[in-house]
Amino acid sequence: MKRVTQIALGVVASFGGFVDTDELVFNTGAGAHFGYALLWALVIGVVGIMVYGEMSGRVSVVTRRPLMGLVRERYGPGFGFFTLFAEQVVIIMSLAAQVGGLALVLQFFAASLPFRLLLTFAFLGFTVLFWFLPFGGIERLFGYIGVGLLVFWVTALSKGPDWHSALHGLVPRVSYGDYWHSIDYWFFAIGVLGAALIPFKLAFFSSGAVEEGWEGKEGMTFSRDNALIGFLLGGIMAGGLIFAGAEILHPYEIHPEYLSSIAFVNQIQLGRAGLYVTGAAMLFAIGGAAAESVLAASYNWTQFFGWEWGKEKPRGHTRKFILVYLVLLLGAYAIVMTGANPVIIVDYAVPLAAVGLPLSYLATLLVARDSRYMGEYANGRLANALGWLYFVVT
Repeated sequence: MKRVTQIALGVVASFGGFVDTDELVFNTGAGAHFGYALLWALVIGVVGIMVYGEMSGRVSVVTRRPLMGLVRERYGPGFGFFTLFAEQVVIIMSLAAQVGGLALVLQFFAASLPFRLLLTFAFLGFTVLFWFLPFGGIERLFGYIGVGLLVFWVTALSKGPDWHSALHGLVPRVSYGDYWHSIDYWFFAIGVLGAALIPFKLAFFSSGAVEEGWEGKEGMTFSRDNALIGFLLGGIMAGGLIFAGAEILHPYEIHPEYLSSIAFVNQIQLGRAGLYVTGAAMLFAIGGAAAESVLAASYNWTQFFGWEWGKEKPRGHTRKFILVYLVLLLGAYAIVMTGANPVIIVDYAVPLAAVGLPLSYLATLLVARDSRYMGEYANGRLANALGWLYFVVT
């Protein structure tokens, strides 16, 4: 039972990229536009984040230190700061999208209220929860309720998936129809793959392992379980979005553009109960992605400069860490208050992640294979081979 409850870290880490504000629309849109044809991109992305998530967790368990501090120590402030900057830009944009996404979900239940008022409620509610909940409470509250997004699988299975087409979707295509449809196909493919591999998951996962105090063989077990089971579950939830889009929307050439249209996919098949379950699950999944974003950014910044950090430590010892995450939350709130569309924000953030992605993955791989830090737990041949393969992919 303890091993089951400990996978919350991996579940919350999987929300950022798999089922956050933009990817709820993007993955469902992939199914709506192309049916099952992009399942291969999701599978490749899930395997990649499992490989690198396991590495980052193992590094933290062995060294009892988070990844960003080790990167600066081992490879110097120049490489470290470039990696830090590339990640922070993407994380801040993602955080703004998640805060705005919370307000969009609240519109399901209070459509008559102005968006900026709902945004203020969402911002204050999330900030209060984030302030008072310990790290483990954040994991479990957002992680376990957010798993309700498996309702998309209920919708897809009740409709009756075309398993033959789904199997064909595991094989990439060079083209999809005419020239412009092929361009769209590869745009969605890169988006699905890039979202699964978005780099700040590693910072959150690595630092979370330290926050949880994972050590020794038991810590290795928890780290491996979280990387394999937690990220796999995130991939399964994302797969449910693609399947639901393929079954409900693709036959009618309906292309979702808003978060609200995704929730109605389940209402069509399951009635109002499906809408309410989807709304609640979206609220906590996006809240989990917001928590992951703000913690990842705060961890990176404070670890790079050697400041005290940690959600579990007494607040009197981590004043700079607290200041960083409060400034980040206020900045995200201010960005969306200007009228910026939360979905459009992440449409820009995912391509920008292509800059930080190779740096973050290279840093993780270099530390995980370094026997001076890892000793007998350094990467073996398989981990190195998969690590270099995915580095080339990124």
